[in-house]
Amino acid sequence: MKAGAVALAAVLGLGCEHGFTVTGTIEIPVDVQKAFSADRPGRIITLTFAPITMGTLCEPTDKPIVLPFFFDRMGCAEEKELTVFVEPVPAAPYKPVVCGVGQAPHIVTRDDTPMEDRAVAVGRQVVFKGYRGCAWDTAKDEVHLVLKLKEAGVPVP
Repeated sequence: MKAGAVALAAVLGLGCEHGFTVTGTIEIPVDVQKAFSADRPGRIITLTFAPITMGTLCEPTDKPIVLPFFFDRMGCAEEKELTVFVEPVPAAPYKPVVCGVGQAPHIVTRDDTPMEDRAVAVGRQVVFKGYRGCAWDTAKDEVHLVLKLKEAGVPVP
């Protein structure tokens, strides 16, 4: 019985897939928050691995908002640029706007695709820099992004 349990554990161990995890923070400064209001809300979107919304800015606060960031996926890590931006909420009379940040992130649906060219503020950081291929361990990286207002016609580095 004991030998069977050890063999099963070994087989299950070989069948485990590795993955990658990105953790960190996203900071939304007061000047970015002031670009949005209840009449002109802005949704916070992360791109790279999947388009995910992290909340909606409706009224500015008097200090930066710092959101925790966590992304975990099975598969191989590779060098990518993580992009976070805030865009005006697309008009959708059938969908009420839920204001607030730090909501449970959810994947953006296909009919509600974010458009970075509409972004008012953007932040970027390369994750897994120089990383190629897979390893048996879970690859981990950290991100600390501060969003910056875009100037008309000027890309944010």
